[in-house]
Amino acid sequence: MQPKPLIHRNLKGPNLMLINGGVNLKICDFGTAADKNTYMTNNKGSAAWMAPEVFSSSTYTEKCDVFSWGIIL
Repeated sequence: MQPKPLIHRNLKGPNLMLINGGVNLKICDFGTAADKNTYMTNNKGSAAWMAPEVFSSSTYTEKCDVFSWGIIL
C-alpha cells in the first residue's frame, strides 16, 4: 500500500507549525487538499502564495505546492 498523492494547494506560513522547540515542521489545514488525479479547480488557496498556473487554468500538478514552498522560504 502506498500513500495517496495529494496536492495541498494552500501552503502558506500560517498553515505551518513548528514543534519540538522549532526542530520539526508540520503542515496543517488540509481543507483545500485534493487527490493528484482529481479535476482541479482554479483559485484554490491564498493568492499571495499561489502559483501562476493555479490562477490561469485547471491543469496543474504538485508543482504548485513547490512554488508555494519557495515563496514561504
